[in-house]
Amino acid sequence: MALYELLLEKFFEEKPHLKAICTEPVNKLQEACSRSPADKSTSQEDINIANEQLIQILIDESIIQQLKTWEGKKGCYAMFNDELLTMLKSSCSSSSL
Repeated sequence: MALYELLLEKFFEEKPHLKAICTEPVNKLQEACSRSPADKSTSQEDINIANEQLIQILIDESIIQQLKTWEGKKGCYAMFNDELLTMLKSSCSSSSL
């Protein structure tokens, strides 16, 4: 996963406005995932809501398409592109949005 994180880090370095858009939903998802497992119903519901909000941002802001376009211009990241985009698309497709 660290390689994907490096790819995203480079992408967001060049597109800080997109990082700003994603930061809050990512933080909410991380917070929801870190809650106590003892509170399963609330924490699972919070995780689902936070996940859907993040996916909606990715869709609304065309971040996956922008990442694909950006990566296409940066041929050095090509070996990570297909797997990363598959993961992201899979997450978006499985959303109930």
